[in-house]
Amino acid sequence: MATVISVEDRLDKLYNELKRLGYNVYKFSDGVVSDVVIYSGEYNSFNSISSAGIASSNTETFLINGDNLKVSDVQNIIETRLYSSLF
Repeated sequence: MATVISVEDRLDKLYNELKRLGYNVYKFSDGVVSDVVIYSGEYNSFNSISSAGIASSNTETFLINGDNLKVSDVQNIIETRLYSSLF
């Protein structure tokens, strides 16, 4: 099954590039339950992230802060499921 990705509406560049690369990508406003959620920490609170399509409690959703990341960085994080430390 293909990975479903939701991107915060403000992160248009990442959304468009991931779409162009063939990923199954949606915007937060679409409300699609997703395996990966890419958000902007600059403008967001956890409440808006949690309503952005995070799957039910018996599944995992991978959260990525998309601030200052190139699409190649995001692509690598999605493919390897590895993300640097928060600090």
